[in-house]
Amino acid sequence: MAKFKKITRFDETLANEGVKFDVYDEHANHYGAFVCLLQDKHSPRYLSALEGVNKRLSVLQRTLSADQKKDRNVINKIAAEFFVDMSLIDWELEGEDGKAIPFTRADAIEYLTLYPFVREKLDEYASDVTHYVGTAEAIAGN
Repeated sequence: MAKFKKITRFDETLANEGVKFDVYDEHANHYGAFVCLLQDKHSPRYLSALEGVNKRLSVLQRTLSADQKKDRNVINKIAAEFFVDMSLIDWELEGEDGKAIPFTRADAIEYLTLYPFVREKLDEYASDVTHYVGTAEAIAGN
């Protein structure tokens, strides 16, 4: 028998399967729809992604010049890699030709590096546990 009452903050199914977020800017431009897993700082996925970024940063510290370390493109790319490895699992995104662009890790990193605003918005959404709350029955595990 458990001593403490179990408290569930989010629906684990939603957290592990992802939630779709549409990203718009202040001018109502649509940047796409993105499926993100909950960014739970205690999850194995988060810790694994963090370990990978730390290894990459260690290598970059030794190999980049001082100017390159301050380069926003380098910083944005590292942040994009971390976010893709940690949370982003799919998207609905159109190319210049109006056709759907299939989701790949490389394309996601390229897109989020090009549009850091989108990564920042997705990071904000995926970090907010309230987006991963389903019905009371789902939360209770019924």
